[in-house]
Order: sequence, then C-alpha cells, then structure tokens
Amino acid sequence: LGSAAVVRIEGTEVDVILNTNRTQTFEPDIFSNIGIDPLSKDILLIKSTNHFYAGFAPIAAEIIYVSAPSSYPSNPAVTDYRKLTRPVWPRVKDPWL
Repeated sequence: LGSAAVVRIEGTEVDVILNTNRTQTFEPDIFSNIGIDPLSKDILLIKSTNHFYAGFAPIAAEIIYVSAPSSYPSNPAVTDYRKLTRPVWPRVKDPWL
C-alpha cells in the first residue's frame, strides 16, 4: 500500500482507504491491516477485475460486478477490439476447439 490512511466521509459511516502505491486487493487483510474490520461492514467496494474473488468470496453474502468507463477494457465480451484476429473467451464459450 505504501503510505496509507483511512478517511471517514463526514456525517456517514463510509470509510475510504487512500494509499500511495498501486496494488491489487487479494484478501480482506488489506482492510484489517489498516484498522478496518471487513466483517463489520455492510458493503466492501473493491476496485479490481477479479483478483479479489478467492479472498472475499468466503466472507461475502453476494458479489456484484460493476463496470465504469476506463482506459482498460473490463469486459472482454463487449469490448470493441480493433485488431482481434482469433476467438477469445468469453466471446466464444470454448475458443480452443
């Protein structure tokens, strides 16, 4: 994480972790290591494509994927690839056949 801080949005119970180093979120300990009990939260928002799943699925009642505009295509099934010349998953169920 590098240098990190927890900021609570005034008048809410929303905590935001701000950190200086880009990193993937693999496990709930990213919260507990900075003093947030992930099991005490109604909602955890993880900015990741799927790296988080194995670590968070055991503690999540539900996992909801959302999509936002970005420079990185987050859904290859609908990304407008301009130079794609072969079948790829998930556009094709089994591209190796």
